[in-house]
Amino acid sequence: MLFIIDKKLPAEAKDNLKNFGVVIELETEGITDSYLSGHPDIFFCKTKNGLVAAPNLPQKYFDVLNEHKIEFTVGDKSVKKGYPDCAVYNAVATDDFLIHKTELTDNEIKNIYSSNNIVNVPQGFTRCNLIEIKPNVFITSDKSIYNSLKKISDILYVNPESIILPDVKYGFFGGTCGMFDDKLFICGSLSKYADGAFVKEFVEKQNIEIIQLYEGQLFDGGSILIL
Repeated sequence: MLFIIDKKLPAEAKDNLKNFGVVIELETEGITDSYLSGHPDIFFCKTKNGLVAAPNLPQKYFDVLNEHKIEFTVGDKSVKKGYPDCAVYNAVATDDFLIHKTELTDNEIKNIYSSNNIVNVPQGFTRCNLIEIKPNVFITSDKSIYNSLKKISDILYVNPESIILPDVKYGFFGGTCGMFDDKLFICGSLSKYADGAFVKEFVEKQNIEIIQLYEGQLFDGGSILIL
């Protein structure tokens, strides 16, 4: 497996990920706001047809994708500073649905999905706040996303307020984790999270293994992108 992560993730979490595959640390400068500058979910969107990457992603990361034979397409919109221009790739794109504030979404992502399979939500930082753990089974830390999806999916809402995101008040749950097959990788310990017991019960009910990458509070690194 190839893991693309924010370079600012705690060292223990990065070391533990290396037991599962190759770790690529993402950092950028001058492209977007500093607290988002290493977040994979700001520069990439993983869709049912493969990866879509921002055109102004630094070239060395395109070289990494090519080196590891990861197929990708390049999006239309560049990532910029400030919301909403930093959130154009921050969609959740599953096998069944594209979920995003769709007025923001890059066209390369939108063109993969038919209009019947696009779910518009009020929150532009969708992937930061939402992760699919099984087909149509989600965890979110945003109430507007929860309200948009609760009638069409199995979804758990959790409070984000104790999640660490350096330089801002708090982060979001989706940004702490990544899914691959039947494993949910979480940057942090659920025992240090107020809603950790709810997450554990919800995830284990789906027969998914939880891999906690370090013993501290949950850390929002803009998701763990697993390829």
